[in-house]
Amino acid sequence: MTKRTYFSMIVLLISSINYQLTSYATDTLVPSTKKEDTLIGAWYNFNAHGCSSMYITQESKKGRLTGDFANGQAGWCAKPEQWFPLTGHMIGDNALTFTVNWQNDSQDCQSYTVWDGEIKDGILYTNWVLTSTNGGKTYHGEDTFYRECKCRHCPTP
Repeated sequence: MTKRTYFSMIVLLISSINYQLTSYATDTLVPSTKKEDTLIGAWYNFNAHGCSSMYITQESKKGRLTGDFANGQAGWCAKPEQWFPLTGHMIGDNALTFTVNWQNDSQDCQSYTVWDGEIKDGILYTNWVLTSTNGGKTYHGEDTFYRECKCRHCPTP
């Protein structure tokens, strides 16, 4: 097992544990008052591979995040306009981690992606690791999410 694969498995395990802890904890959801004070709402990532959209629907007092994610990269199992469940957690005031299970009612891509990053000046900077559960391949990269959509078409759930 390579160091990169080992690292990816650790990140996926930590995210999975984080998801289980936040999923079972009792928590109060907080309505947002100002867009800049919350992650709730639409976020967009535009790069050479396409435009991805993330829509955070809930943020709790304890930092639990839920929402949906649409992949914008053509040629992959998760087609644009298909939304997949997102779960995550804020860590302190500006750090976060979130996971997308690439499985919904109509599609099972047999993979998970874990993002971790920080919010700085209203921009979300992240690193990600995608791990396939069918063959064990691992990919990694960086995404930057903005509140404004810079794409030709910006899907919303």
